[in-house]
Amino acid sequence: MAAEHGLADARYFLGQALESGDGVESNLQEAIDWYFVASEQGHASGRRRFWSLCISGAFRPETYEETIFAELIGVHLGNSIPFFRDALRLRKGWEVEIYSKICRASRGDATSQFELGNQYHIGDKVLMDFDAAIYWYKLASEQNYPFAWNNLGIIYNIPQEIYFDEVEAASCFRKASELGYFNQMTAWIQTSSATVDLKAWISSAMASAGVLHPSVFLGRLFINAATSLSHVWLALLRSLPFGMY
Repeated sequence: MAAEHGLADARYFLGQALESGDGVESNLQEAIDWYFVASEQGHASGRRRFWSLCISGAFRPETYEETIFAELIGVHLGNSIPFFRDALRLRKGWEVEIYSKICRASRGDATSQFELGNQYHIGDKVLMDFDAAIYWYKLASEQNYPFAWNNLGIIYNIPQEIYFDEVEAASCFRKASELGYFNQMTAWIQTSSATVDLKAWISSAMASAGVLHPSVFLGRLFINAATSLSHVWLALLRSLPFGMY
């Protein structure tokens, strides 16, 4: 079948047939799947029909990646506000700012990609969501953004999470190091607005961590800060060089 071989027109027309029941048994969900893949190939009519099914509620994204794809179809067709607010995990009052950043990140802005990854990582103006964090960190890392590689390693190195993968974590930390992450870390410690005592403590703790990888050490600090109400830990969390605000 031509649709199965990647022809966008064929995929769109198959979607139409499945939606209307023309010559085949009607199946709206399968029709949406074909409109989706036709849209991925840039098929204009496929995109319009897919977006109309989003608006009608017939399509509901199952993953964060599907959510972003659907939102960008909407942007392409002139939509300027987030449609799947809950799936985007947006906090009330920050929708416009985050949506604008999503649009910039989707156009390839590595800084916006990293910042979004970081915000989903810690729950800044969005609800914490590691799937979303990984999605944006991966895009930034594809542009050799060292902090994105490092933070991916941190997520993969949290034993309590389903993403736990020590081999993948080590690979991410290695790539971050190759891209100069630890030089940037040293510069941050020297120039950040953190107190002298705090910077000295971090430097000393990292140096005395023995076989513990510096990023593993920072990851453990993140876990402690994220699971503690201690003002000391929260102050430390905000001071670490994750791009946190």
